Amino acid sequence: MAVVRTNSASFSSPTAASDSLTFVKRDRDCEEEFRRISERDVFELALQGLYAGTATLLPQRSWAGMARRVALLRIAKHRRKGYDRFSASLQATFGTLETDEIDALFIRWRSRLHERRLLVMANLLSPVCPEFSISGRAALDRSVAAGKGVILWSLQSAFQTLAGKRGLHEAGYRISQVSSSVHGPCHTAFGKAITNRSAIQAENRYLAGRLVFETAEGSSMLRQALRLLKDGGTVNFTNTTFSGRSFVKMPFGVSGFVQMPLAPVALAAAQGIPLHVVSTVETAPFAAYRIDVSDDLTACLHGDKRRDHAALAPVFLAARDQLLAMVKAYPDQFLVWSAIRTDPTRTVSA
Repeated sequence: MAVVRTNSASFSSPTAASDSLTFVKRDRDCEEEFRRISERDVFELALQGLYAGTATLLPQRSWAGMARRVALLRIAKHRRKGYDRFSASLQATFGTLETDEIDALFIRWRSRLHERRLLVMANLLSPVCPEFSISGRAALDRSVAAGKGVILWSLQSAFQTLAGKRGLHEAGYRISQVSSSVHGPCHTAFGKAITNRSAIQAENRYLAGRLVFETAEGSSMLRQALRLLKDGGTVNFTNTTFSGRSFVKMPFGVSGFVQMPLAPVALAAAQGIPLHVVSTVETAPFAAYRIDVSDDLTACLHGDKRRDHAALAPVFLAARDQLLAMVKAYPDQFLVWSAIRTDPTRTVSA
């Protein structure tokens, strides 16, 4: 599956129109200037208070209904601000849909985002004990036993950031998370100090460590990750374009395009480190989750191919296919529908 370089900062795989890949770069990130506080900080703090009360005072069977009712309170605003883009991304993935189908999925998706918030407070304040099932565990165990370190590449589902970490932790895996300094719902100075703290505290219960980096630089974080990996550790990268400079763009669904970061795959391939794609979905509200772990996607790479970006195409396509399978089965649990592009000429934006 050869990839041909062009004069620009991209190169494409011409093997099949449905599987063409473009490797793109964006300009170096500028040091981000954070606002001190925003309206979203106030809103998120209010939700934390509401969901703290929900988790401690109401029975678990009522939590999903509470999340849906709160989501509906602001649904008109979200329709004005994000519905058109959601609809375009949804239909780029699935094809033409009826308006009522899109409306229903939009409400379910917004409800899931509130369930995600409630889950954070439940993990901090309530003795919630969900069940976890892990498919692909044998392949992951083989990679861990090999002692070369393991890279987990987690897809962005609504429950991956917390339920996924907890499920793997309870299964006995010690995982370090690569994380932006603004991890959480609010990208403000106040958010970094206060608002995002609950989510980070909840997740840290299930982590061996957190490798934090600023959005403008990731090289020092990669060096830290490599040291852990060489010691046989397991490091989790989230499949996001929030930071970094190099990405892969590929077709997604009927007419959409998705972008994935190059760094985790390039690091795994160059160093001979097993890489497994991980997706987490909720199968019963707040009660059961399934974690799907792929086989080692870099096992097919040998010799010079490990340092040839062109040879990495099958790895990215396999990750794309697992993401597409998750989205088709659980579209309301896909966290970032805005990541599905409908314009093939549009590349990663900072």
